[in-house]
Amino acid sequence: MRAPDVYADNARLRAALRRRRTRPDGELTAFEERRDALVTTVTHELRTPLTNILGYAEMLADGDGGELSPAQRRGVAAILRNARRLHDTVSDLLLLDRANGPARAAPVDLSTVTAALHAEFAPLARDRGIALAGEAEPVRVDGDARQLARALRNLLDNAVKFTRRGEVRYRLRAEGAGAVLTVTDTGIGIPAGDLAGLFTPFHRASNAIDQAVPGPGLGLAIVRGIVTEHGGTVTARSRPGHGSTFTVTLPLAPAA
Repeated sequence: MRAPDVYADNARLRAALRRRRTRPDGELTAFEERRDALVTTVTHELRTPLTNILGYAEMLADGDGGELSPAQRRGVAAILRNARRLHDTVSDLLLLDRANGPARAAPVDLSTVTAALHAEFAPLARDRGIALAGEAEPVRVDGDARQLARALRNLLDNAVKFTRRGEVRYRLRAEGAGAVLTVTDTGIGIPAGDLAGLFTPFHRASNAIDQAVPGPGLGLAIVRGIVTEHGGTVTARSRPGHGSTFTVTLPLAPAA
C-alpha cells in the first residue's frame, strides 16, 4: 500500500487557502477560525497516542518483547522513524500556537545562543560537506531564551538542509537600537513566487517539493511567531540556485 503523500496534501491545502482568500472578509475569518480550531484539536488528540506508540516501539527496539528478526527490526525502525517525524510535526504545531502568546522576558545574550547552535549544527554541516561559519558580537535582548533559540535553530536548520554545497554563514551584531542576525546560505534558493507566503504555516517552496526535501512547512512560521512576539521582524531575500539570506531584527535590551 502506498503511504499518503503528506507534502502533496499540504500543497493542496495551500491552494485551497489561496482560493479562499478571494472570498469576503467575514467568510474568510470564519474559515480561518474553523481551521485553527481543527488544527488545535487534532494536535492535542494526536499527542497522547503518539507518545504511546513511540514508547512501545522503543521497548520493542530495545528487545523488551524478545529477540527480533532482521525483518522485524526493520519494521520497528520504520515505525519509530515515522512516529518521531509525526511527533516532531505535532510538537511544531503546539509550539506555533504558543509562539503566538506572550513571551517571558529576561535578559538573553544572543551570542551565547548562537555559539551553542553552532556547536549543534557543525557536525551536521560537516557530514553534508558544507562549511558552517559565523561571527557574533555580544548582544543582549529581553525575551524567552528557549523560544529565541528555537527560532534561530529553525533558520540554521533550514539553511543546512537546503544547502548541498558551499557554506552557511551567520552574523550577529548590534545595529542602532536593534540586534540583527543574518543567516546566509548557498543553497537551492526560493522562487520569487514563494517569498510572499514563506512565513505562512504549511507553506513549502515549490522547488523544495520538487526536490523532495522533507518538512511540513512549519519552521519559518514558528520563526515569525516567536520573533513577532519579541517585538522584532524577520525578512527573506533569495535567488533560486544561488541561495538565501534571512534577517532577524530584535530590540536591544535597555542598558543596565
